[in-house]
Amino acid sequence: MHVANIALLCHLLVEVPASLSFLLAAPKQLREPNPSPEAVLVCQSYGGLLLSTNVLCFLFLYSRGSSNADGAKSLVAASLAVYHVFPIWRAWARIRRQGGLGRGWAQQAEVVGGPYVHFVVHVLLLLSLSWAGLHGSS
Repeated sequence: MHVANIALLCHLLVEVPASLSFLLAAPKQLREPNPSPEAVLVCQSYGGLLLSTNVLCFLFLYSRGSSNADGAKSLVAASLAVYHVFPIWRAWARIRRQGGLGRGWAQQAEVVGGPYVHFVVHVLLLLSLSWAGLHGSS
């Protein structure tokens, strides 16, 4: 098994639920009682972007027998690592805005675990995908 397969599978396990949440429950992501239609569309577009990364990962996971595919898997893993910087930044901003540990935990945990869970999960994915991108072709 190619080393990038594990990182790509981890990306799928985390980002499939996230993409569905942004696509199907965009207003909850915005945390506003009546979000603007434009904001909902931006969230849904983001969900579509996440879904497209999931499709790409799925296709790479099921491409067998090609050494070119193995090299491409490493490149995809590295590029997906870059993406995970942004959810880390968003989670960090949400943690700082709510004043650190303890404040607003129940309210923040409503959507797929809240900012603390998002921060940890995306840091782990960033590390996993970066490692696979840097060492996967060796």
